[in-house]
Amino acid sequence: MFNFQYFGILLETVTNVTLDSNVVVGVFMGKFNLAGGIVGCGLDAGGDTCQYSIVNNIVGGVTAQSCFVAYGHNCGDYSQTVFRNNVAHSCKNAGAVIFPDPNSAAQTTCMEASYYYAYKTLDEAAISFFSVPTQMYSHMVLVDNQYGPAVMGGMEGDNLWTKMNNITIWGESVMTDCSFDA
Repeated sequence: MFNFQYFGILLETVTNVTLDSNVVVGVFMGKFNLAGGIVGCGLDAGGDTCQYSIVNNIVGGVTAQSCFVAYGHNCGDYSQTVFRNNVAHSCKNAGAVIFPDPNSAAQTTCMEASYYYAYKTLDEAAISFFSVPTQMYSHMVLVDNQYGPAVMGGMEGDNLWTKMNNITIWGESVMTDCSFDA
C-alpha cells in the first residue's frame, strides 16, 4: 500500500553531524540487519568517518530492527551529546541498540548509555550486547515495554559488569493504543 523506507535517517561516513529535535515515523522492516528510525552508523563503521550527535529526537511507529542505533558514551560523562534525551515510541523490536564508539579508547573498558526514554517497545527498551567489560545504563525512563533494559556482556571472563543506575521502569499493561497485532 505504502512505499515505506528501511531507514528514517541513516548516518554513514559523517563528521560533526547533529540530529536535534527531529520526529521520525513509519519505518518498516526490510533487508538490512540494523534498519531503524535513526541509525548512527553501523556496528562495523566508525573511525574518523562517523562522528555525530543524536539529541532530543522522537522515533515512533517503527517495525524495523530498532527505533535507534547509536553509540554509547564514556562512562560517567553526563554532559555528553552523542545520544541524549531521545524517545523511542511504538517500536516493534528494540527501542535502542547501543554499541561502543570505536573512536573512544575508553569504551574498550567501559561504555554507558544515559538520558534515554522508551515507551511501548515489543522487545527490549534498550539493548547492549558487546564485548566491553563494563556496560552501564543510567538516567532512563522505560514505560510499558515488553522487556525493559537488556545490558548484556558480550564476552566471558572475570570482572565483567553490567550496571544500572537511576532507571525508572513501569511495567507492561494491557493497553492496546499501539498494537502491532493488527
